[in-house]
Amino acid sequence: MKALDIARLRRLVDTISNLLADESQTARGVIGHLVEVEGAGLTEGAEYRLRLAGVTTTCTAGHHGLLRNWQNAARRQIERRVGE
Repeated sequence: MKALDIARLRRLVDTISNLLADESQTARGVIGHLVEVEGAGLTEGAEYRLRLAGVTTTCTAGHHGLLRNWQNAARRQIERRVGE
């Protein structure tokens, strides 16, 4: 398993929260930023899939749910790695 950059994961979790708190940003816009600036991968279809910084998550409920799922998955990875 490739080592995860815990500092980057923490920064990205915070970045997503801050961008979503900005009422001028849509969840789709936040994902666009992550794709363009952070190198995220996005697949859209029957389900949405976001790959970013070694963490992949899916959601069928849309972009906002996808971002929240990614943040939760990243937090779990941070907790696992810090606890090792």
